[in-house]
Amino acid sequence: MKNSKKCTTLLVLLGSALILQASPARAASNIENTEEKLSISTEDFIIEPQFKDILETTTTSAVTTTSLSATVTLNDLQNKINALVAKVEQDKKSGITFATEKLSELYLDASKVEGTLSKFELNIEAAKKLIQANSSDQEAITAAYNTIDTSYNSIRTLKTYSSFSGTDGEVWKDTNGVPIQAHGGQVQWLEKEGKWYWYGEDKTKGYRSNGISAYSSKDLYNWTFEGYVMRTISSREQLDKDPYFSELYKDYTSKEKDNVYLCFNDSTAVIERPKMIYNQKTGKYVLWFHADGPTVESPNSNYAAASAGVAISDSPNGPFKFLGRYRLNVCPAADKKGEWYEASAGFARDMNLWIDDDGTAYIIYSSEENRTMFISKLNDEYTYLATDVDKAVKGKDFVRLFPGAQREAPALFKYNSKYYMITSSATGWDPNQAKYWVADDILGEWTDMGDPCIDDKDKKTFYTQSTNVINVDKDGGKFIYMGDRWKSNNLGDSRYVWLPLEFDSKGNLLIKPYTNWKLEDLNNKYSIQVNSELKDVYTGIEELPKTLNIKVNENGKWINKDTAVKWNLPDLTPMSKTTVTGVLEAVGRQINVNVINIPNNLQYYVDCGAKKGSTTYELANSKAKLKNSKEWDKAYAEGSWGYVGKIGTDINYKNSDSTDDYDNGFWAYKDKKIEYVVPLKAGNYSLFAGFNEWWGANRTMGVSISYKNSNGETVKQELGTFTSNSKKNVKYTFNLPIDTEVKISVYKPNVNNPDVILSWFALQENR
Repeated sequence: MKNSKKCTTLLVLLGSALILQASPARAASNIENTEEKLSISTEDFIIEPQFKDILETTTTSAVTTTSLSATVTLNDLQNKINALVAKVEQDKKSGITFATEKLSELYLDASKVEGTLSKFELNIEAAKKLIQANSSDQEAITAAYNTIDTSYNSIRTLKTYSSFSGTDGEVWKDTNGVPIQAHGGQVQWLEKEGKWYWYGEDKTKGYRSNGISAYSSKDLYNWTFEGYVMRTISSREQLDKDPYFSELYKDYTSKEKDNVYLCFNDSTAVIERPKMIYNQKTGKYVLWFHADGPTVESPNSNYAAASAGVAISDSPNGPFKFLGRYRLNVCPAADKKGEWYEASAGFARDMNLWIDDDGTAYIIYSSEENRTMFISKLNDEYTYLATDVDKAVKGKDFVRLFPGAQREAPALFKYNSKYYMITSSATGWDPNQAKYWVADDILGEWTDMGDPCIDDKDKKTFYTQSTNVINVDKDGGKFIYMGDRWKSNNLGDSRYVWLPLEFDSKGNLLIKPYTNWKLEDLNNKYSIQVNSELKDVYTGIEELPKTLNIKVNENGKWINKDTAVKWNLPDLTPMSKTTVTGVLEAVGRQINVNVINIPNNLQYYVDCGAKKGSTTYELANSKAKLKNSKEWDKAYAEGSWGYVGKIGTDINYKNSDSTDDYDNGFWAYKDKKIEYVVPLKAGNYSLFAGFNEWWGANRTMGVSISYKNSNGETVKQELGTFTSNSKKNVKYTFNLPIDTEVKISVYKPNVNNPDVILSWFALQENR
């Protein structure tokens, strides 16, 4: 490159990969003759890393950089200056606030990118000088053109928030206009500090980055960056020579520092899911995280360690001092079933922390290759297990949950004396369907309650993965679901989706899609207590109550009040249990009840194959006074009713001890039918039947009736065929001209069809 004249023009070229700044020597030089033509070359610039990925553009101008080989005239440059200056004024009028101050050193690499309005203005002035000097240096003109355009797009913009974007997942900036980097994190109120703290993974550089970051807030909307409370290490030498690290680990031996570097370096260590708890007894802030990466034995593996790391600090802002990483509790010998994942003893990956009402702390973590979940009690210092692994007792020191379910990302909280835990499946960075569990004892039995999400059309937890639940006001039932919306191709731009948690009258958890919502929207999400007695099952819509007495929270106080109920009534298939929703008009909340529409003129209800009782039969017999009022099922006897096949030859039982009308039933042997005979009077009838596909087959079946007419001839009537691979109800109507016995048959229409099944049937006389 040829030599060029010295100039004071400062050109900062913000490209997609480089920041170019004038060298100090040239920046300090003076223009010898302003009428001379100016020239510039890439030798005049210092090249340093571009940290554009931490800045989020909110302005509308696109970066339209021009290659150095393209021709850009001074007129083009003037037009670009005019357009950008006008755009800045337009942005200001529209309410956009531009950053005017440099980022603090807390941001580490980010502090090298000024991203301020004043920097943009300096670049504009530098470009104007080229025009004023009537420069003919094409390289300098092109560089200036690109610089001012890119500089405009890199200005940090400041925003004061008053709501959460919810499922929109908008970029969330801190109070300095930098997108928040606290992924896989946790938010909690720290009483001692009098504000909320948010800890999470910094993904500025992608999978591995600067460490664990912290933010604080007074209102949960606007967050101030407190710094990297636990910084990753770039070289082993830093632990001895960098004042930040050497002071923190001054009492560590060389071998201990080697381990710190192995576990917390920025090139091979995996640092995920950081969670912090404060120990009131010791006054220490204790940070746990998924600590993975190489081990001494497996130096080239990303996930060899499979451990939980722990660090402590005297301040919530750090620095946190690394104590170690550990594998935790293992599957008891008595619980082993020979599954392959049981050999992955003590693994600890996606994790969370919980302090119970008595001050006992627990760590919740995915283990055994993410196939199981453990909850383990921590010691009084919260820095290790309460009991060593080889002495730990299941149910006292830990609990092993959901073996084989492959759950991760646990988020635990407590409400109304019950423990709730939301988890995701394990599908990498891709979202999946959430599930939640409930328990009365944190180390006891947990009940699978299914997916808490409502109106989640794609069954992807609104395209998020759980990370934490924020306890805003547990007495008032105010909680916030925290989810990460990962972007695997750009982890630094992964988003945060926070949503209100809602509880129905039975304490069931609901997560619904909200956008642009406020903390005030949490006011009526608590579990409303219905003081009026509700039935487990209603036998008709006429039984549904028109008013209820409820207990509600108003202005922080619990009161009792009456409310009208508006029921949303779907078409109710007779004899099929349906969930009906009612709106409590006084508070705008919903309740759900179960309804089985039992017609008053029901003649028979038969719960096939049931031996120990039938809940639906009892309800039907109580309301309709059935013809089979003494038994819910039996074998046929002449002059009575019942099934006609031979048990063990023609048909056999399925789940006969169950009292659930779909869970139990009959299945037929090869090419056999399931048949019942019932005596009926002449008339018009509706036949209802229920089927449950216990084996997951795609099963086609037919239903027919037959009887003998007044001439003694057999009359057969095909009622219809259907195909099902789950639960299925059918309804058919037929006329009976005389009083007679009717044989109801379930058969397979084609020899290639699977053999038939039947859970229950009912007969209604249509009057």
